[in-house]
Parts: sequence; C-alpha cells; structure tokens
Amino acid sequence: RHTRYISVTGVQTCALPISDSYMGVIQVYADTGHFLYVLGRNDAPYRFKTPTGIAVDKNNRLYVAEMLKHKVSVFELAP
Repeated sequence: RHTRYISVTGVQTCALPISDSYMGVIQVYADTGHFLYVLGRNDAPYRFKTPTGIAVDKNNRLYVAEMLKHKVSVFELAP
C-alpha cells in the first residue's frame, strides 16, 4: 500500500496548484475549490516524475521540483 503525499501552495493567484507525487501530476483548482485542469497526465505533453515541491510566483508562474529528474520546471498558470 502506497502513502500519498500531497503538498499545497498558494500565493495571490486565482489558481491553487496541488502536487500529487504518487500520481505524478499537478492538479489546479480555482480559489473557490473547483477543479480547473491537471498537468502531467499520461496524455499530456509533459510527464512529471515525482513532483515533490511546487511554488507560484507573483507573475503566476508555477515552479515544479521533480525528485527523480533532479530539476525544476517552470509553467505559466492559466486562470
């Protein structure tokens, strides 16, 4: 049985990204709690390998730290 580690971050943005390391995705929710979209699905152009840290800057850029790839990727968050 696997334990799921979910980390949450948010700054003054209308989108709240949630990192799911077990599933290898970033789920993005509105500030109201409604699901908006997911980054990193199998059918997506980019797949994450254990996204363990996320941050959002004041320009709505999402930073994703990937443990198994040893890198940080940057994405523009769509509202």
